[in-house]
Amino acid sequence: MSDLIRRFASPIKYVVLSGMIYAYIFVFLWLADSFLETNARISYAVILGSAYIIDYALTGRWVFQKNLNWKTVIRFLVFIVISYVLNVLVFSLIYSATQVALLSSLLVALILFLPRYYFSKKYVYRD
Repeated sequence: MSDLIRRFASPIKYVVLSGMIYAYIFVFLWLADSFLETNARISYAVILGSAYIIDYALTGRWVFQKNLNWKTVIRFLVFIVISYVLNVLVFSLIYSATQVALLSSLLVALILFLPRYYFSKKYVYRD
């Protein structure tokens, strides 16, 4: 039983952390859209960038339980640049079709969730 728990601890923690990060993105995107009336694409890009800082700090330590070193930092930066560009492009494409920022953000999260976990585990936070 303990092997089973250890095996699924990382994915479960990733789901929980991702849920919290996407809640952060949704709340601030909604605030930017509803009260500040900013451009949805710019708001998404800025909010996503701030979410990635939180993501890096918590994913390595809590989800994958890794000591963060310079190799990990470099791999994370490469991953984040690629992921960030992909997120913003996919968001822009979906937003162009829907004109609904929160829906676009949710669809991006659903589309990119599994690839982000896979590359985080296999590339960024590997030993």
